[in-house]
Amino acid sequence: MSVRGIGEKPVSAIVAEREAGGPFSSLSDFLSRVPKGSANKTVVTNLVQIGAFDSLDPDRAALQTEFYDIRKVKEADRAELPNYSDSVAGFRLEKHLIGGAITFNPLEQYEEAIAAECVTDPSGIDELFKNQAVMVGGLVTKVTTTKTKREGKPMGFLEMTFQGSDFRFVVFPEAWAKYHRLLEEDAPVLVLVAGLGKGNGANVIEVERLDDV
Repeated sequence: MSVRGIGEKPVSAIVAEREAGGPFSSLSDFLSRVPKGSANKTVVTNLVQIGAFDSLDPDRAALQTEFYDIRKVKEADRAELPNYSDSVAGFRLEKHLIGGAITFNPLEQYEEAIAAECVTDPSGIDELFKNQAVMVGGLVTKVTTTKTKREGKPMGFLEMTFQGSDFRFVVFPEAWAKYHRLLEEDAPVLVLVAGLGKGNGANVIEVERLDDV
C-alpha cells in the first residue's frame, strides 16, 4: 500500500529505525529517531491522517497539532485539521491518500438495517414491474448530470454501491430538482426507486442522506 506524498526513501528510513530501535513509543519518540528529512511535514501529516499512529494515540487531530508544535511550524503554514468525527470526510481523505478507505466507513452503522430492509442485489432491480417501488441503500459512487432532449430540463444518473454490489438509477427532472444537492460522491444514502419495467432498471423517487438523520 502506497501513501500519497511518501516515497521509498522515508519508508526505508522509518522501517530501518523501527527494526534497529524497536517500536516507537510516541510521536515525539518517532520524530527524535527518524531523520528529519524522512519525517517532514508531508510525511508525518499524511501518516497521521491515515491512522499510522493510532496505536500511539487515536486522536489524529491532537497528533497533527503535536507535530506542528514540536517542529514549531508557523500558524500560517499549518494545514487545516480534518474533521475526523465526520465519517464521510474521513473516508474521502483516506481515499485521496491511499486510494481507498481503511478506517472510515460511512455506512458502518447502517449496514445491518440496509441489509434487512433494502434490495441488496442489483438483479432484483431488473425484476421490478413498472412503478413497483423498493428501497436501496449504499454509498454514492458517481453522479452524472445531463438534460432532457425535448425541454432541456436538468436530470441525472446515480451510481451507488453496497457491500460490493453496484447499482445505477436514472433521476428524472422532478426528483433531480428536489434531491440533487443530497447526491454527493461518497455520501451514505437511502433511495426509494420505482421500476421502469422488467429489464429496464429503475428511477429515483426520493433520497435521504443517512448521515443527516
